[in-house]
Amino acid sequence: MTSKPILKYGILVIGVILWYVVVWSGLNDIISQNAAEQEKLSIKLQNLHKETQKLADADKRLKKAEEEFGALKARLMQGENSQVVGNLLQDQLFKFCSDNKIEVLSYKTERPGKWQDKETPTVNFTLKTQLPELLKLISYIENHTQHLWRIRQLYIVSMRGNDPHLRITLAVETIFWP
Repeated sequence: MTSKPILKYGILVIGVILWYVVVWSGLNDIISQNAAEQEKLSIKLQNLHKETQKLADADKRLKKAEEEFGALKARLMQGENSQVVGNLLQDQLFKFCSDNKIEVLSYKTERPGKWQDKETPTVNFTLKTQLPELLKLISYIENHTQHLWRIRQLYIVSMRGNDPHLRITLAVETIFWP
């Protein structure tokens, strides 16, 4: 009877050793490889999440830039070419001058200037007015919300004598979208 329990325990120990060598050590290697692979995939997932966040932020910035571009494009004067746009600008400024007691002595559409790669139609006016009306005109040009205009040149000469007034030479330009 004494040999049977030793034999049973011996077979059991040998079985456990064989199970450990054959099955458990192989499984342990697979488990270690899977854990390492899981760690790599976790890092990759975190990187993809960060990249997704960057792309979402870039998409938001792009949409905002498109909205700003659309708003600015809406303020650009529209016309076939710079001559047509220059005439439109000239007409709008001429109308403002006549509505606000600013005497237009002469006006002309000048050769277009350049801003970056765009032509800037330019109109030149010679005006006779007083200071309050001049301030209204400058404010109208600078704060014009319908179109993007800017004063390219402004010369003011104070005329004295029987009819004191200001003689203004004014060049205004705009950019346009054909």
